[in-house]
Amino acid sequence: MLSVGHCLGMCGPLIGAFGCAQRSGGSSRGSLALSLGLYHSGRLTSYAALGALFGLLGAAGGLAGEHAAFGQALLAIGASALMIFLALGLLGLWPHRPAGWTGRLASRVMSAVRALFATRRAFGRFALGAAQGLLPCGPIYAVALAALGAGSVSGGALALLAYGVGTLPVLFAVGLGLPQLGVSTRLRLHRLGAALVLLVAVQMGLRGLAVLELVPHAHVGEVVLW
Repeated sequence: MLSVGHCLGMCGPLIGAFGCAQRSGGSSRGSLALSLGLYHSGRLTSYAALGALFGLLGAAGGLAGEHAAFGQALLAIGASALMIFLALGLLGLWPHRPAGWTGRLASRVMSAVRALFATRRAFGRFALGAAQGLLPCGPIYAVALAALGAGSVSGGALALLAYGVGTLPVLFAVGLGLPQLGVSTRLRLHRLGAALVLLVAVQMGLRGLAVLELVPHAHVGEVVLW
């Protein structure tokens, strides 16, 4: 569920925008697949680096031991709040078009980003993927809980790398397929993904609160909701 919400709601629009920009520049389907491969190589590199960092923090702070649950609960609550904010923006329920100088700055930044998405350089494609891997993202922080509790650099790196590899099939499909779809279909998928992100965010926050014993755990049969 995390993977679906993450891919469709947050990474989906970015990967789709990259794919559309590459295709609009005349790239063939095979060339687009190669571009996506470079892009995802950068993303996976960032994930591994973040995982190594969280693993190091877990080892240094003793979070792989008895304090792991407390630290992970706080991280889950923080990630949940960030995801809710982002999901509301994606759904158009949060002011995200500031006026004045901030609006002009945002417009210039977006213009620069669109230009970068159309890059034809291999390093540029790799760097864009690496930059995406460093963006604030609730699901990644959720997986980072495992890296935090791994208690080692290698264990943390492998935890996030494994998650990133698991998202590749969906993200490759989005990058290859989204440029072929109409605008209205893209918009529906965008909203569906945002709704999934919001659902996952609420579940993650409640799980963190439950670990801290601020709300009760919830079950449906053998399935733990939070």
